[in-house]
Amino acid sequence: MPDAAAAVTQKNCHHDLVHGEDHRRGRTRPPEHVAGVNHVRITGPQSAKFRWHQHPKQAFAASLQRLRTDYVDLYQLHLPDPDVPIAETLGALDDLVKSGKVREIGCSNFSAEQLREAQATSARLGYARFVSVQNEYSLLHREPEAEVLDECESEGIAFVPFFPLKSGLLTGKYRQGQPIPEDTRVAKFERYRKLLTAENLAAVERLIEYAESRGHTILELAISWLLAHRVVASVIAGASSSVQVRANANAAGWPLGTAELGEIDTLLKRDAGVSRD
Repeated sequence: MPDAAAAVTQKNCHHDLVHGEDHRRGRTRPPEHVAGVNHVRITGPQSAKFRWHQHPKQAFAASLQRLRTDYVDLYQLHLPDPDVPIAETLGALDDLVKSGKVREIGCSNFSAEQLREAQATSARLGYARFVSVQNEYSLLHREPEAEVLDECESEGIAFVPFFPLKSGLLTGKYRQGQPIPEDTRVAKFERYRKLLTAENLAAVERLIEYAESRGHTILELAISWLLAHRVVASVIAGASSSVQVRANANAAGWPLGTAELGEIDTLLKRDAGVSRD
């Protein structure tokens, strides 16, 4: 199981992720590991609006400047680009690896089929292969269980879940029959309020009861549950304060066994709102 320190937090830093440090503090090289996320190019009518979506090499150069370093440990694609052949993308990333500026490459929001295509392409052309995939996964969003987790297991790919707290639902701040707390993303944005369905809130209440009956919080349950899956290498959890960063890291310390995972699944199967597809 990953160490508790592997629970990484993310806040909006131009989508360049720094483990343990904010790159804006001016450090030449942050401690531990540095990871970057590259957006895909967008063509067509929106291309002017999204000028920062560049070819991987150009996007990477910008990342290095923001991170104030000369290489990154893990460089991930943010989204697959349906208009660019995966061989072209992998070729650009392979050049970065061979130059020594990137140690490993990964992807995000890839399906199992897209992972298979990418790994087969890397093997055929001798390119660097994806070592990680970052997709949405949480107690309330189980889609990766359909295929992606098994693909990661068979191919030795590290899985990194994002939205592990389902936009805050799994922190316990949104409760059934209680008003939405002010100054939260759910209070501010309609797209997040849509998550407060009767089914999701019922699931949250059951999870809170389960965690508290065992001396833990739902936050600890949400992150420890993810880390109980062998293919999960780390957890990307959003934080807006140092208090939340520490809480997220400390939440990784509840070891869940097979029996407990089964109990949690039984709880959630009672709620139709839990997304598995």
